[in-house]
Amino acid sequence: MPGNEETLKALCFVAAVAASMLVAGCGGGSSSPPSNVVRVPQDQATLAAAIGAAASGYTIVVAPGVYSGAANRDLNFGGKQLSIAGSGNPAAVIVDCAGAARFITFDHGEGRASAITGLTIRNCGLSFEGAIYALNASPTILGNIFETTQGVSGNIVFGFNGSPRI
Repeated sequence: MPGNEETLKALCFVAAVAASMLVAGCGGGSSSPPSNVVRVPQDQATLAAAIGAAASGYTIVVAPGVYSGAANRDLNFGGKQLSIAGSGNPAAVIVDCAGAARFITFDHGEGRASAITGLTIRNCGLSFEGAIYALNASPTILGNIFETTQGVSGNIVFGFNGSPRI
């Protein structure tokens, strides 16, 4: 089926980057990330800043912690093919939208290589579309935990004219 190979490559890449980040943090190696990785909060303090600093093909690796505030919600890749991956246990990498907005919108034709993996996403989605909105896009949303997150439509992820992989 078309797209499966692209999805598998994206997921393998995210897993490899996350594993390399964990190993680097355990000593015995350089703590510098590969050039196509932006670390939050080590390299950029917020998710929005990391998205701004990243080019297509980059992975944003998010360390355990709670990320809240305007620069960590209502995000948009703007057509970049990026991955946001929590490092370690998804229950320890928390994005809290504080009931103020959705977490992310995909609306620039992002494909399967655009991915959200390994996060806990909470208190988002008070708009109609839910915590994640995909319009004319087909991102990959895997291995996440959603808590107290629901749109008026009843959806956590709302997609229209695309086919998100969930």
